[in-house]
Amino acid sequence: MTFRGLEYDRHLEYCPARYGARISQTFSATDAAVVDVDEILIREDITTPDERYIFTDGSGGMSEDIAREIWRLIRKSRDHNDFPHAYQIRFQGSQGMISIDHTLNGSNVLSLRRSMIKFDAPSSTEIEIPRATDQPTTYYLNRPLIMILEGLGIPYQVFQGFQVHAIRETQDATQRLSAAAHLLQIHGLGLAFRLPSTLLSIARLGLEFLAKDSFFKLLFRIAVYHVLRDLKHRARIPIPNAWTLVGVADTHRHLRENEVFVCIRLRERGVFFLEGPVLISRSPTIHPGDVQLAHAIGTPPMRSCFAKESLPNTIVFSVKGELYYMVIVAVNSSFCAGKRPLPTCLGGGDLDGDPYNIIPLKDHPYFTPKHVYTPAEYLPPLKEYVDWSCTMTDVADFFMKYIVSDVSLQLKNDKIQS
Repeated sequence: MTFRGLEYDRHLEYCPARYGARISQTFSATDAAVVDVDEILIREDITTPDERYIFTDGSGGMSEDIAREIWRLIRKSRDHNDFPHAYQIRFQGSQGMISIDHTLNGSNVLSLRRSMIKFDAPSSTEIEIPRATDQPTTYYLNRPLIMILEGLGIPYQVFQGFQVHAIRETQDATQRLSAAAHLLQIHGLGLAFRLPSTLLSIARLGLEFLAKDSFFKLLFRIAVYHVLRDLKHRARIPIPNAWTLVGVADTHRHLRENEVFVCIRLRERGVFFLEGPVLISRSPTIHPGDVQLAHAIGTPPMRSCFAKESLPNTIVFSVKGELYYMVIVAVNSSFCAGKRPLPTCLGGGDLDGDPYNIIPLKDHPYFTPKHVYTPAEYLPPLKEYVDWSCTMTDVADFFMKYIVSDVSLQLKNDKIQS
């Protein structure tokens, strides 16, 4: 592994923060798949005309045989049709999302963007997988998001109704094994031990009466306490038929500005497409502009890139973006500087593995905002450099400065509030 003298990042070794982050990237705990990659393509990113924003920031591609082989190695799955079509990866010093590109011909082809490459590690043959898009994630509200949505004109009664429904559904879930399995699944409880699937298997055997057994009653009681605690303290309210999905880029340029493509694939419901206006956000939500509207195109047109490869359980963003404006304070005017990617409008997001929250307004029209705010800029902070090649002492010094400044800021805020 090489962190010094990189042609594409000559200042890395002089920036303690980034230098430490790149080293820590090599120690991430992930599933690893040793795949023979026959060809690695390095492609330039799609950017705004002024190169201020990157539409493909962290989003690459792969051939279908790589996707199948990775899933076979990390999940030992023999089902040739049930495999993720997108992964978050770490490979040879690069990181980000790779999704199936139907135009990549040949065996085991991997396509990486310049924005994905963080350092050099050419001897590594493992593709590490922090995340696979085999299933969509449930959409949850939280306190900051609820506050912003209320500010956008969504009535309080909407959130209250979903909270009451979640409480009732949680309490009723202890009556049947199948309902308890669903509760554990949507709240991510017992997944490491495959508890939801185990309960469903027992239920299919006609043993639903075991829900009254003392062991299962204790188990479900603990789960109910956990869910109700999250509802009370964090307002973690699940929204049915709304999704949290990882974003990838439309590298084939099919989508127009402000369009997205969403294909959902569920084992129990099959495949369906989101169509019409959708409300998109990304946690954490801080600024009113962190919630935006987009249009989901629905069923892909015949012979389109999405008809050939639908990239299930991801949200595909347009690379044509939205117009953004830079305000010149000195002359009190503004001018159009290019096109801004939608993910950057959502809390400064990108496509290297960030999950995005999507509410289809066709199914939930009461979440339609009365107005939408201009997104914040989210300019990167100034980096701190040293005049020599970084050592771990410099990284430790920077880390201590960060802690001290963070504590000082917190004390300042507490003083203002008091």
